[in-house]
Amino acid sequence: MRRLKILLLVVVIPLLSFSQNKSDIIRVGVYESPPFVIKKDSGVYEGLCIDILDYIEDNMDVEFAIGEYANDIPSLIQNIENDELDIVVGSMTINSKRLQRIDFTQPYYITNLSIAQISKTASYLKTLLLIFSLGTLRIITALCIMLFIMGTIFWHAERGKNPMFRENALGIFDGFYYAIVVMTTVGFGDKVTITPYGKTVTVIWMLISTWVMSFFVAGLSSTMTVAKMNDVIDNIQDLKVTKVASIVGTTSGNFLEENNIRYIMYQDIKEGLDAITNSELETFVYDTPILKYYMKDTKYSNLVLSNKKYEPQYYGFGLQKNFKYEDKINSLILEFVNSSDWNNNLRKYNLND
Repeated sequence: MRRLKILLLVVVIPLLSFSQNKSDIIRVGVYESPPFVIKKDSGVYEGLCIDILDYIEDNMDVEFAIGEYANDIPSLIQNIENDELDIVVGSMTINSKRLQRIDFTQPYYITNLSIAQISKTASYLKTLLLIFSLGTLRIITALCIMLFIMGTIFWHAERGKNPMFRENALGIFDGFYYAIVVMTTVGFGDKVTITPYGKTVTVIWMLISTWVMSFFVAGLSSTMTVAKMNDVIDNIQDLKVTKVASIVGTTSGNFLEENNIRYIMYQDIKEGLDAITNSELETFVYDTPILKYYMKDTKYSNLVLSNKKYEPQYYGFGLQKNFKYEDKINSLILEFVNSSDWNNNLRKYNLND
């Protein structure tokens, strides 16, 4: 199967650049959206959409004037409405809002939206890093200092009067151990205070340590909860309490808006995935096959897709309203999808999952 090479590297194809026999020319706008449209370093385009476009051109008595465009769906739809393009080729989802402005071919591929996030393994590592973060270590250090102070007080109160607390410097360790036992309410009974001063301090420390222990446990629990959230983001409600992003002007962005989920808008998928790996984001919502394609990169090896899929996406080529070649193009797409080569094409681009 031959590959299409972009003939015009422009954002808008001037009408004057086409043949005067306009009736036999179809103006096609192509935008990069792998694995459906993949631009190679040589400038050659390949992908499932390009294979379909090749098949259509080979079986129609027309000429395609191909132009390269940015991945900006709203602008591409506007170009069709302004009679600057006849067809837009890429992973464009068919939806009711777009159908009010342009026509579409019949769907050539059906997929869903997915949630990209940090993998569980990476999340566990992140949890450990958070537990031993500077903030956590400060809490532990403060607790140890407080226990050391209380241990010294217990040792001073019981020294020389209680054989359970050694008189030398090692008695401070006895007091430190006793302070931990009281704080944790373990009550081994191997050490007790016997002096009035020691018993009074014990009661005071029991009351204080209840608050100290609650503060310590709450701090660690909060740290664990934040890290754990990355493991359980598998439904829409979870997205409402995470830092989520998507691509502006896409059906994935519309999906988040319809579910009242505020999200950060990106222009590029790789920027969003980079933000997750850099802990600037928690989740990224977009079309499943496109996320899978980018996540094959080893730099995103710590990312996974959610188990659940959302909002079916029907891909088709955008067309001008009442485009005269619409029926013929639909017929050829159906013919190609039902051909023996179709499954081979899907496997070639890892789209047969």
